[in-house]
This record gives sequence, C-alpha cells and structure tokens, in this order.
Amino acid sequence: MEKEINKILADAQSGNAESQYLIGLHYENEGNINEAFLWYERAATQGYVYGINAVAMYHLKGMAVEPDVYKAIALWENIAEELPTAKVNLGQIYLEGQGCPQDIRKGIELLRQAADSGEGLSALTMGHIYLKGLYGIPVIYKEAVKWFERAYELGIDDSVEFLCDLYGGIHSRSVRDKVKYRYWSNIRKGLEKSRFANESDTLVLEESDGRQYVLIDGKKVYVDILVAETFIINPDPSVYTEVEHIDGDMSNNAASNLRWVKRSKTIEINSYPL
Repeated sequence: MEKEINKILADAQSGNAESQYLIGLHYENEGNINEAFLWYERAATQGYVYGINAVAMYHLKGMAVEPDVYKAIALWENIAEELPTAKVNLGQIYLEGQGCPQDIRKGIELLRQAADSGEGLSALTMGHIYLKGLYGIPVIYKEAVKWFERAYELGIDDSVEFLCDLYGGIHSRSVRDKVKYRYWSNIRKGLEKSRFANESDTLVLEESDGRQYVLIDGKKVYVDILVAETFIINPDPSVYTEVEHIDGDMSNNAASNLRWVKRSKTIEINSYPL
C-alpha cells in the first residue's frame, strides 16, 4: 500500500490532477484535512471536477478554511452539468437554507435533475419528501412510490423497505396494492438473504410458512430472533418471550416489522417463542 501511495504522490507532484485528488483523499482519510485541502485545491485548479467538488464541501463545512457557503455554491454551480452530485449538494443547501436564503422550489428542482442524471440518493430523498411532507411539500403517497421505485432502479436498495410499507397500506390505503406488496416483499426477502449470506457466509433456509433460519453448529437459529435480540429492546425478557411479525409476513425480518410480545396460551401464527 505504501508503495502505491508513493507512486500516486509522485504523479501528483508531477501535476496529474486525478492523482492530486487521490492524494487529497489519502490525507483526508488520515485525518490531515489541511494537507488534503491543498491537494484538492491543486486538482480543482486544473478543472478536475472531483477536486472542485471536494473544495466546495470544505468551504461549506469550514474544513481547513473559513466557512463560505456562497463560495461552495459558486463552485458547485460551475460543475453541476458535469457532476450530478453537485446538484444534490446544491439542492440540500437550498432546501435547508444552509447559510443562504431558503429556496424550496429551486432545491426540489435540483434534486429532480440529479435523479434524472442517475443520482439514486436524490430519488430516495424525493421519496422521503413526499412521504413525510417535508419542507412544506404536501404528502403525496403516489409521488413517494414513484420516487422510491426510481431510487431502486438506480441501485438504492434501502428504498425497498419504504415500498413494502407503502404498498402494504401502512401509510395510506390509497396506495395499498397486495400484488405489488408481494412483489416488493419478495425483493426484500432476496436482499435480506443476500445481505445475511454476505455478512455471515451462512446459508439462509426457509420453513413452509416463510420463516427463515440458519444452522449454527448444527442447531436451527431463527433470523427473526437474531434481529430482535440485536436491534429491539426487550422491556422484560422473562415476560416478553415471543417475537411477532407485525405484518404477518414470516419472511419480513426487518427490525421495524418485529416486536417482543408475551407468550400466549394459543400461539399466534405470526408469533414465535424463543
């Protein structure tokens, strides 16, 4: 690694803009923001868009330089057509009124443009805006669905959870759709299996009702219990001994869909004891 860094440094010192940016990243990761800014600025001086983007962010946050939102805005506006991320940053500044007059209409338009250019996080943000009615924008669930689906198309897997909630009717019956809910639930199920397998190298198996489990040292361990024990506070483990799937979908192991419940005489179909 040190040999590679020295090679990039030599190229940067010779005037290679991309290498200057990469060395800036190296120093930033090392915590040396002053040195990082110097190299970013050298790359930016040569018109390297990623260098300009980094310099703008430093001006916005006041890292290595005094905070100057208008300097950041000017830099991002210069590269907005080349780098969609610049439109994302500009959109957030105008939406929040971050150091400048708030301009919600302009912020929304910039996020739309960024999403049209393939920026998935912009589409995800748009989905949140219409889902929660942020920045004075009215709640429009159909618009939220559209943007979350767009975000998924652009590679943002986090949007699947919101689509399941929307099509499942959690927010409103107006967009409830059983067929689409099953479709997105299957996608979520596949993503969860993939994530679990990637993190643990463990094969995720499934019972006839959809409940998922893994084999650890030859013993069956249920995924919903693992998730609940990890992410959900149990107010009294001696009383709340079962895990319930709120939506009744045994394959939906999202923490937001699970809760600890008391053991009942008749075990519900969507509740499982430890």
